[in-house]
Amino acid sequence: MAITITKQLISPELIKVKAVVSQSSATTITLDQEPMMIQSVRVTAGGSVGLYCVTDAAGTVVDVGSEVGVCKLDGKVLTFNSACTAAVIEYIAPASALK
Repeated sequence: MAITITKQLISPELIKVKAVVSQSSATTITLDQEPMMIQSVRVTAGGSVGLYCVTDAAGTVVDVGSEVGVCKLDGKVLTFNSACTAAVIEYIAPASALK
């Protein structure tokens, strides 16, 4: 898996992260750090391309239908119902994660 990370300091405590992911076909994506809040998830290649909202680890994953799909977040791992090979994820993380 290859991840291109862009980080922007938005306050002394927070950074905005944009992760562009390219990977072999898989139903999970592991981020570099645990997000405090996910802003957006967009699968750009794979079994179900489109926009996703995020639920907690106990949620149910759903492929993109006519509108929005659902993926779940457990720590640093996003899980999808169908395999994805490319995605763009934007999220907020603690500034301590800035390296």
